[in-house]
Amino acid sequence: MYNIAVVTTTLPGNLSDNDVMKFRSSPIEQGLCACSQSQRIDSSYMWNGELQHDAEWRITLKTTLSKLEHLIAYLDQAHPYDIPQIVYNKETTTQAYYSWMLETLVD
Repeated sequence: MYNIAVVTTTLPGNLSDNDVMKFRSSPIEQGLCACSQSQRIDSSYMWNGELQHDAEWRITLKTTLSKLEHLIAYLDQAHPYDIPQIVYNKETTTQAYYSWMLETLVD
């Protein structure tokens, strides 16, 4: 079995495509994740006691388990939200994809 981490966060929907690309490219350039995707979503949540409905960006990043804590620390520091949503799942992948990730994330 080849285990990886799939990390998800959200960004404000008013960010430009370019700003989102910069946000999700930076951890790749720093060797913290192998790839990332973004998509526009509609979110509902409670904030300061009030129900909010906002457009957001969902950002998905894939990394190795050994890089997970470093990626989370980076996202927490670089994130524009006061309390960013940063969630992750441990997933199983193919040997070929895992090998590609290891080659990509060489220290």
